[in-house]
Amino acid sequence: MSDQMSIMLENALTNESMEHLSMCDGLTGLYNRRHLNERLLSEVKKVHRIGQNLSLLILDVDYFKKINDQFGHPVGDKVLTTLSQTIQAQVRDIDIVGRFGGEEFMVIMPSTNIDGAKITAEKIRNSIAQLKFNELNFKAITISVGVSTYAGNGIDSAEELIQITDQALYKAKANGRNQSYVYQK
Repeated sequence: MSDQMSIMLENALTNESMEHLSMCDGLTGLYNRRHLNERLLSEVKKVHRIGQNLSLLILDVDYFKKINDQFGHPVGDKVLTTLSQTIQAQVRDIDIVGRFGGEEFMVIMPSTNIDGAKITAEKIRNSIAQLKFNELNFKAITISVGVSTYAGNGIDSAEELIQITDQALYKAKANGRNQSYVYQK
């Protein structure tokens, strides 16, 4: 009986580990894009039921390719892991942080209006700008941030929320990088 219990416990731990691996990015430990999409869809459905605000941030590391090209991928990986920790330290426990792809991160912010999202975006951006990496000869890293909200403003889906937030991100980059930009119709 104890052997069976041991096997059952081992199987449960293996299943839990596999579930974690399927939801998380291997480098940063943050949620992966697939899980972010699932959670965003869930939060959008919740907004439809309850009527609360939902805000979204998409963050992109400025000139990240230059870091990899000049200093190598191991240094780029260290930058990404440090940034992921910095982002997580600047958000609430209920916020959902993940690696959206490459050097892009996403923060899903339930019960947050556009003003709160902008404040959080700037808090993250300023915290990252203060980081100094020995491996980069103490050069600062900057990010650009797209900010949007889903609160009865004509946005119909999670996909559209991602699309407009991405548009805001590109506007931040086009306006000179190292800034947050709030989506405006």
